[in-house]
Amino acid sequence: MVVDGLGGIGAGGSWAIPEKIPSKFLPDGNAYAALCHRQADHQAQIWVPGKEVKDSVLIIYSMIDTTDSSARIFGIVSWVY
Repeated sequence: MVVDGLGGIGAGGSWAIPEKIPSKFLPDGNAYAALCHRQADHQAQIWVPGKEVKDSVLIIYSMIDTTDSSARIFGIVSWVY
């Protein structure tokens, strides 16, 4: 999964990705993965639910305000399924 220039999330806020990934492509267990902001490392995270979770929504959490175009979230997240 690639996160490229995501914005519009306030500091301490979150965003649920509207498209769900079919459970067969999710990891066996729940996981948090680090994302980053431009010029700042590990300031955002993504929640990836495991195959057994009924609500398979991926959620991105941000530690800083990303409503300004100079502060966006980036990252690449992968897992074995």
